Amino acid sequence: MDSRKMKTMDGNNAAAHVSYAFTDVAAIYPITPSSVMADETDKYAAAGRKNLFGREVKVTEMQSEAGAAGAVHGSLAAGALTTTYTASQGLLLMIPNMFSLPAKTSTSSYLIPKYTPTPAGRLPRQPRSAPWHSSRQPARRQRRKTFPLSQ
Repeated sequence: MDSRKMKTMDGNNAAAHVSYAFTDVAAIYPITPSSVMADETDKYAAAGRKNLFGREVKVTEMQSEAGAAGAVHGSLAAGALTTTYTASQGLLLMIPNMFSLPAKTSTSSYLIPKYTPTPAGRLPRQPRSAPWHSSRQPARRQRRKTFPLSQ
């Protein structure tokens, strides 16, 4: 009998759950659409949840994307596993720091959600996938995926 708990969640929550397990330091600057991941990571740390290595994650909220990139750079140089969450605009501000990281043989994790608004500001509908053969079949509704959580 399987004793794992299953939980329904969206992609941002799943990314925050997994990244928290492999993080020592999280330098966050909440910016839409990555705010959900930063918020979940902050909640986990405030609740005293430990990462995969049995340590509490140090979460630091910065005042800008450039500050978050600098904090990532500094904590990586100190040897910590570091994560940050950003959007496409914030990634552009992090580029100067990102160029120098490979030279220092530092490994980092940048989680960037995909967000493409329509002209009306709404999220676009997902295109229906066509089968590989020529006969057209109606698209099925997709169910939300469940992910096992460890306690």
